[in-house]
Amino acid sequence: MEFRYDTRDLRFIVKEWLRAEEVFACERFRDNFSLDDVDLYLNEGYKIAREVVFPINGPGDKIGARLENGVVTPAPGYADVYRFLQANGWGSSSECIQIEGGMPLILYKMIHEMNMAACPAITSYIKLTSGAANLIIRFGTEEDKALFLPKMLSGDWQGTMCLTEPNAGSDVGDITARAFPSKSRERAQKH
Repeated sequence: MEFRYDTRDLRFIVKEWLRAEEVFACERFRDNFSLDDVDLYLNEGYKIAREVVFPINGPGDKIGARLENGVVTPAPGYADVYRFLQANGWGSSSECIQIEGGMPLILYKMIHEMNMAACPAITSYIKLTSGAANLIIRFGTEEDKALFLPKMLSGDWQGTMCLTEPNAGSDVGDITARAFPSKSRERAQKH
């Protein structure tokens, strides 16, 4: 099987429909990005999706992750592809908006879409790490940032999500919740 993705619509969206030049003109991006770069990024992103990401999709479906003796082993190739994407700027560094060096989200999301088509499972590794890294960026101490962010953005470490819904697990749509008035809310209503 061969991976194919028509980038024509993506090119139209970013180069003609959206006002991407305004994004590229921002102080953070103006020295490194322009509309002239869109084709380069989409071509390279497509090549990576086709040649690097897509080949792990089939084995990932067939073999999957394994838990043996308390150690989780991802499907073959997943760790290498994850590290490649993270270390080469195709991953979380572009989703962590306060990290210098990442590409504009307008470009990153198009490349992410191609990777999602090539292997949906690997993109969850990136998204969960991006979410955890953004949480550390926003609320972490300088010590937290120095300890975690370099390892996460290089691909050595990952972020995760802990689900705490006792009645739903990962099926967030099945969550049931109840609300109770609190004393602080009652006090606020009196004032």
